[in-house]
Amino acid sequence: MTVNDFNSMVASGERCVVKMGASWCGPCKVLDKEIELLESEHPEVKGKIYIVDIEEHPDLAEELKIMSVPVCAFIGDGSYTLRKGLLARQGIFEWVK
Repeated sequence: MTVNDFNSMVASGERCVVKMGASWCGPCKVLDKEIELLESEHPEVKGKIYIVDIEEHPDLAEELKIMSVPVCAFIGDGSYTLRKGLLARQGIFEWVK
């Protein structure tokens, strides 16, 4: 995901979550599993949760000033909020439903 892709998502006003992490990050892997479970329990959220590896997209990590992972960007209404660390899948679901 490029910086332009991210900015376009924010500008769209649609509610979604972008989880940013890295392949070597243990907590990121746990959060990825939580997201998988969420999508299997609630198929309606598919396409509203994006997983981005910051090593593959360092420009986005730099733009958002991400210094540690995992970080989720909760996007909606033309803005975003960054939340660090592990998050419960229920909280992610409540945001995107």
